[in-house]
Amino acid sequence: MKPAPFHLVQASSYDDVWRAFADSDGDAKVIAGGQSLVALLNLRLATPGTVVDVSGIDELRVMSVSSAEIRIGAMVAQRTVERDEDILRILPVLSRAVSHIGHPQIRSRGTIGGNIAHADPSSELPALMVLMDATMEILGPNGCRNVPARDFFLGPYTTALSDDEILAHVVISREAIERSYGFHEIARCRGAFAMTGAVGSLVKGMESLDIVLFGVASAPLRIDIGSLDVLSAWPTEDFDRLLIGHFAEFLSPNDDFQATADQRRSYAVVCTKKVLHELLG
Repeated sequence: MKPAPFHLVQASSYDDVWRAFADSDGDAKVIAGGQSLVALLNLRLATPGTVVDVSGIDELRVMSVSSAEIRIGAMVAQRTVERDEDILRILPVLSRAVSHIGHPQIRSRGTIGGNIAHADPSSELPALMVLMDATMEILGPNGCRNVPARDFFLGPYTTALSDDEILAHVVISREAIERSYGFHEIARCRGAFAMTGAVGSLVKGMESLDIVLFGVASAPLRIDIGSLDVLSAWPTEDFDRLLIGHFAEFLSPNDDFQATADQRRSYAVVCTKKVLHELLG
């Protein structure tokens, strides 16, 4: 299929973006790498009157990595993050999660900001951002505002971005960098959308152990494992029974062509156990 007609604006500055938003009267979409939006346009699931290409804004392509802070521009390619030597050394879970997004060709074109702003409930990066308490730097005609990842993802393909705003940068703090991480997902094949996945983090000294599930709710679902009173049974069969009971009670995933709700609940148990094995041994 072909997309419905639209006006393309190739922005070279933020002012170009704000003008395009104002002229479109709320009927504009931002395109970055295009790996999600182009498919929606071709299927006519998205029919904006204006498409704003932000690939010409150099500032959005800048990434800085240190043990104190990681700051990633929205237009940085996923493949760049996946293969960056400093990220592999300082925060390898980020490279690991990115490596599960589609295939290398997709990651070479797809961007970090585009993936996050798309807010697919089965996507790896939104869940990891919530787990790491990352900050979303949002720009609009009225300036910049910082939104914690936990408040950014509002539902399926829905974020805290207003019609006249863009996601400019993602910031990961020193506290997040210093944690230990685990990651596991279940998909039909490598590169396919995850049916269910989990990412977990452990603060040194066991002060905090958190799990974020993806593919089981309308947005990344953070779970305080300690509050479930199941860790005392780790890693016995009682742990499985207790966790299955808890997940059956408060996980309400949807049935779809990939998996039933019951399958997703079972996968959530498997993924959580895999992550805990990685974190706790």
